[in-house]
Amino acid sequence: MPPQELALPLQTYSLEDYIRTAKSLERRDTILFLQFVLTGKNFRDQCQAFLDPMLNRVDEELPLTVARDFDSLIGIADRILVDSAISVYPAPNPAEVLSSSIHLKYRVRYTGENGDYYKRILIHRIPNFQFAVWGNRCQIHIFFPKLATNERLSKPLTTAEKADFYELGLRPTIATLLPGDVSDWPPTYESELFRAKKTKGLFSYQTKMIPWTHVEELAETLRAKLTEAGVDWADGFFFTHTVRGVKHSTQHRMSVEAADSTLRDFLYQANVPETALDSGDWWIDVGTEFHSQDELCLQWSTSSHFRGLGG
Repeated sequence: MPPQELALPLQTYSLEDYIRTAKSLERRDTILFLQFVLTGKNFRDQCQAFLDPMLNRVDEELPLTVARDFDSLIGIADRILVDSAISVYPAPNPAEVLSSSIHLKYRVRYTGENGDYYKRILIHRIPNFQFAVWGNRCQIHIFFPKLATNERLSKPLTTAEKADFYELGLRPTIATLLPGDVSDWPPTYESELFRAKKTKGLFSYQTKMIPWTHVEELAETLRAKLTEAGVDWADGFFFTHTVRGVKHSTQHRMSVEAADSTLRDFLYQANVPETALDSGDWWIDVGTEFHSQDELCLQWSTSSHFRGLGG
């Protein structure tokens, strides 16, 4: 058996020891250096490196600067909770379907042989599309839980379903709420796709503006129109409101007062009224940054995550 394949005794290294050994090997023998950094085998000292980062844990008295930041906001509700005008897609862009996990689940009702039952389904697996946008990089998606069958999970709406949604629901809603504007909306879903199609098979999806004065009643009217038209698969639709692209714009001190003040300003800048937090379910991505005043490079230990959460 070649000597490189022999089992070597373990040797515990701190981060500092490991880097010092690697640099020493690099200066003397490239092969030994590569074996050490790729496998942890130190054939110069005949040992297998065991790296223990806790040997380099910082002193509890290390001076730190700590700041908190709101990185994103997601709200789930059965109506649109935005205090501004929104731009709605007559024909949604299929590339903007929520298809990747946001680590949230929604309680979906099913009907079986023994009656109704509920399952919590990952939201991104429920058929959906991007309904509208508002402000700066803020999105509204609409979800249809009645389509979340085993066969339809993670599948987009069909062309026929999107046509029914627009022609039997959305456009009649606009005709009711904004009768003077409905002529600006495409007469059919197919006509909008025809307009959107450009050369070389590319599409340019347009939006239509809904003034803020009518946003509050949009979902209720849309739900009524779809029900009247017998579009049963749309029953129980709901929305997600997503605010992104705000990282580092809401940094604040680690105090209750600073958090409350910054959150209110964050919601105001995003045109989300504070009362919206009482309607539906909301999640906010909170980041905490630790900076060493001695300019040390810090790495958070997962075993201490609970301390950052108040544990």
